[in-house]
Amino acid sequence: MKKLGVMVLVLFVLVSGLNAGLMKERFGLGAGWSMGKHWSNYDYIAAGQDWWGHLKFGVLDELEVGFQGGYMTDWPATNIEEAPFRMRLATGDTLPYGVTIQRQPSGINNDNRPYRVKPDGNRDKAIGLSFDKGSLPFHYEYIPLELFVQARALAKSIFNPFMTVGFGRTSWSVKDNETGKVYDVLDQDNNWKAFKGEMYNLLFGIGFEVFPVNDVGITVLAQSRYFFADEFTQYVFDTLGAQTDLGARLTFYYGGIKDSDRDGIRDNKDECPDTPFGAVVDEQGCPMDSDGDGVFDGLDLCPNTPPRAIVDAGGCPRDSDGDGIYDGIDRCTDTPTGAKVDSVGCPVDTDNDGIPDYKDRCPNTPLGALVGEFGCPKDSDGDGVYDGLDLCPNTPPGTPVNVNGCEVKPGDSDGDGIPDDVDKCPDTPSGVRVDAVGCPVDSDGDGIPDYRDNCPRTPKRAIVDTLGCPMDTDNDGVYDGIDKCPSTPSGVRVDSVGCPMDSDGDGVYDGADKCPGTPRGALVDAAGCPMDSDGDGVYDGLDKCPNTPADIEVDSVGCPKVKKLEKGESIRVKVYFETAKWDITPKGEEDLKEVLMMLKAYPEMRVLIEGHTDNVGGEKYNLELSTKRALSVKNWLVKNGIDPSRLETRGFGYSRPVDTNDTPEGRANNRRIEFKRID
Repeated sequence: MKKLGVMVLVLFVLVSGLNAGLMKERFGLGAGWSMGKHWSNYDYIAAGQDWWGHLKFGVLDELEVGFQGGYMTDWPATNIEEAPFRMRLATGDTLPYGVTIQRQPSGINNDNRPYRVKPDGNRDKAIGLSFDKGSLPFHYEYIPLELFVQARALAKSIFNPFMTVGFGRTSWSVKDNETGKVYDVLDQDNNWKAFKGEMYNLLFGIGFEVFPVNDVGITVLAQSRYFFADEFTQYVFDTLGAQTDLGARLTFYYGGIKDSDRDGIRDNKDECPDTPFGAVVDEQGCPMDSDGDGVFDGLDLCPNTPPRAIVDAGGCPRDSDGDGIYDGIDRCTDTPTGAKVDSVGCPVDTDNDGIPDYKDRCPNTPLGALVGEFGCPKDSDGDGVYDGLDLCPNTPPGTPVNVNGCEVKPGDSDGDGIPDDVDKCPDTPSGVRVDAVGCPVDSDGDGIPDYRDNCPRTPKRAIVDTLGCPMDTDNDGVYDGIDKCPSTPSGVRVDSVGCPMDSDGDGVYDGADKCPGTPRGALVDAAGCPMDSDGDGVYDGLDKCPNTPADIEVDSVGCPKVKKLEKGESIRVKVYFETAKWDITPKGEEDLKEVLMMLKAYPEMRVLIEGHTDNVGGEKYNLELSTKRALSVKNWLVKNGIDPSRLETRGFGYSRPVDTNDTPEGRANNRRIEFKRID
């Protein structure tokens, strides 16, 4: 079930990337249908049906403006049998009007409008829908025209909830079902008047849009309108106040800024425009790999893979021998199925007899005893003391022996089998195993003899307490004495000698590192995430130009792509000016953008802006024109953020041509701006 949930989540992310509802600079054209209901005090109009068309434009991904128009039709409900007002056709034919008319009671609507009361004293109320003609021969038509603003949420996903507000004007009329002609009605002054009008309204709506295929949205929405009706409309509708509708629409989208790899970052801002489909990207549009396993987030079915684990194409760790320890971390990759393993994937040997538990038929063999192929202890001389523990392994059969397997002899004060003249520990307690010189055995060499040792299999070099059990001061799983980093912070993963692991070598230990896949050489913050001080997309430590100004395009090592001028070096720029003018035109701004980027990229650079012309016109005229154009270029650069102290200007007229003035092409080359580095 868990895997199914993961697959559904991944499928949702993939589909979200494919059909993301990015709306900026896109047009939407669509139509739809809804079921609507108009609300008035005398509720004799049943719910009807509405048809809609709309056009909208994305100002932002999350914000659209648009226009919609509709055609609504309502009929009197089928349970309403008589006209609510005196009505007639233009021909003069008057509808039957055999109803009781009363005035509204005092209160908020005390303005003498009539409503119908049945003979039993109860008021009629509309029931049901009216997708077809009711029992009366007329119907209502409404044509709303509205401007609206629509705000979206989750704009980069397949599911976009939204809210709409707007205003508009609604035209309405009451028409004959057969002829389509507008009825007359007796108004509040008892005069016949065409049964039609117009009124302003406010619009409110909520809904959601989904994208089953590219550029096509299906919308489900609910809308409400609040009407500002005039006195006549209020009278004939009996305090008409609002309308609501619920429906669906289909929208086709066109245009917009392209996102070629469909990662949610548009091409003009995407530094990785070939990101694989479905990968989760950062703000620069480059795919992220949170667990550093080489499979990008969004495509990674197992996004929290531990460091060093080998993964498959879907980013999930492999476990070749099925022991629960991932390949890459597993030091024993051929462990048989079902064998119990330790933290590094090697079979457990509980009694340390050299036979792993999965093969050991005698899993509680005493430490030091020699065992056979299946882990059971040997007793070559049959004296009841296992080989390896038997200090006298060749005792004749039937000879009484002590716990060390040696013949019990006189002159052995402590009865340990070692004669007093050899016994260096003559006061050994009874029954305690001793070595060749009569001292209690210490199998694990921890300084605590076996008979007092609660942990007789302590690893070599481990520091133990008074009961012979190894200590682990920093609780990292590596015993003191073996632990080369005895003060490791709590919760940090360590290696076999107790030192914190740092898989990506960034100086922040795994476990505390929130960005475990940081590239080698990148400088990181306290959380282990790479820093980018100048925000150019190249991490500090890898960035060879770490102070690049904002908005400067850089290469793979973080240095500006734009050329840097050496002192005395010049570049020529053909800046477009209109004839005999020096104002910077939009085309001229495009010509100067590269120079602007160069000056921003290298803030230490000072330049002389030189203006040059062709020889059309007099010398004084061209000298003045070139000077004004150079000054105009300086002013434009200052306006765009360049310190004026870095810029000097001078006009040369036509005194320094770079081409002939005898041809149109040559004169065009001579009309130029040059930038010369002076410092």
